[in-house]
Order: sequence, then C-alpha cells, then structure tokens
Amino acid sequence: ARACFLNCAVFMLWQAGERMEAKALLEEMAVARLTNRVSRRLAEKLGVQEGYLASAAASAKKSSGLKWMERREKTSSIERSHSKELSLLQSILALPSIEPECVLAEIEDFGLKRQWIKVAGGEKAAVVETVVMASKPRSVLEYGVYVGYTAIRIALYVRP
Repeated sequence: ARACFLNCAVFMLWQAGERMEAKALLEEMAVARLTNRVSRRLAEKLGVQEGYLASAAASAKKSSGLKWMERREKTSSIERSHSKELSLLQSILALPSIEPECVLAEIEDFGLKRQWIKVAGGEKAAVVETVVMASKPRSVLEYGVYVGYTAIRIALYVRP
C-alpha cells in the first residue's frame, strides 16, 4: 500500500511538471524496495532508463533517511481497511490509457476476476445509462461515490 501512495505522489509530481523530484522519489522508493510495476511504468514515462531503479536499489549501502523505511514492516489501519481499493488504484494507474472506457473496463475486470467490489455494473449500469440518456442532464451530482465507477459512467453521457 505504501508503494501505491508513493506512486500517486510520483504521478502528481510528474503532472505538476516536477520531473526531477518525481525521479528522485522513484529512486528513494527503489532504495527502500518499494517499487512495483506501476513504479516501473512511471519511470518509463519519466524517461528513466530501464534497469536504473534496480541498479539504484542494488548500489544503495544504507536506506537511512527514508521516512517510510522504518515503518515498512508495519501495516497501518488505513492500509488494512482499504487494501482492496488501493489494489484497484494500482491497477488503474498501470493502465496504458486513462480513457473512461478503459478505466471502467478495469474496474469491472477487477471486481469480477480479482476482488469483489460493490459497483453498479452490468444490468444496473444499463439502467443508469438509460436514465441519463433519456433525461439528458447538463450536470449531475452523485452522492455516495465509492470508487467512481458510476460517476465515470454517467459522465460519458453528460459530455457537452
């Protein structure tokens, strides 16, 4: 779960144009052995050469100074209670495309094949789509969002 949060931080740094800081955080993650396939994909998008993170981790003599390293073996209550959602987030961040249809397909696949998650897919999704298409709203407020599945589905039909 720590890798997930750190990958999100790397992504946000990258999106904010802070490429050097994003690369530095990835390197620290490698030293702390907290990288995963999402980290490697982010490194690729940042132009970090393949194998650099592994060599950084291998050549690091000490991992002192890394704030998350000392607690790495412990699991926080947030990690325990939201591990399913964090796994889903990791899966979405690893997608080759962030098009809404791809994200929806990944959420459905995750819920059907990996870990059950409560989303309004299948017949319920068809009902939501039918109602939205029939009413043609210009704006929608969804109350009670879980992972954003229905909000994304609704947004597909509310686009201007």
